[in-house]
Amino acid sequence: MPQISMTTFLDYIAATGTTRLRRISDAKKHYGQEYNPATDFYGPLRKRIVQTFEDGWDPNKFDVLLAEVTDPKKHDLYGACRNGLRKWAGVSGKKTIVWQAPKKVIWKSGDLEVNVSPELWVAVDGGPEIIKLYFKSDKLTQHKVNLSLRLLETTVGGNGTAVGILDLQRGKLFQQTTEPPDGIDLLLQSEAAGLATLWNSLP
Repeated sequence: MPQISMTTFLDYIAATGTTRLRRISDAKKHYGQEYNPATDFYGPLRKRIVQTFEDGWDPNKFDVLLAEVTDPKKHDLYGACRNGLRKWAGVSGKKTIVWQAPKKVIWKSGDLEVNVSPELWVAVDGGPEIIKLYFKSDKLTQHKVNLSLRLLETTVGGNGTAVGILDLQRGKLFQQTTEPPDGIDLLLQSEAAGLATLWNSLP
């Protein structure tokens, strides 16, 4: 049974045609290896964002932590993500953001297991929010946003907890403000079945 991350699943969904085959082939190679920090481009940024919110949001402290990353290849993209995060979180004290204990949740559909692990589990001005970070330069499509939010809602949302996708490079938080599109659960299940079939068929 394939076990993949939420990011891998959504990257597959966003792809079309033969690009999906490449996504699955690359994913199989990736999951067949030991974790290597050198290949996790956004790993250092992700770690420092989580650390900053665990300690209490402070944009100046975040800048200090980010300055520890000296790889020139990361400079511009990390800088864009930093600016977007500061845009959403604001200056220290603008929002009351309190860290909550994160959980690991697995979404199962047929032969596929997806690890749903949003990075930010916080209370914003008293309201619980669970937020998945989006680091990449490519703009999020509405299709990918809808599926991402639905996956979060069915696994970690509910009971007054809001879920969201934070596009870091643009400082934009996506949240479900209307009813989910009709048939979205069937669409998620269909995509999961297609991914599992390709995964089991490709070498």
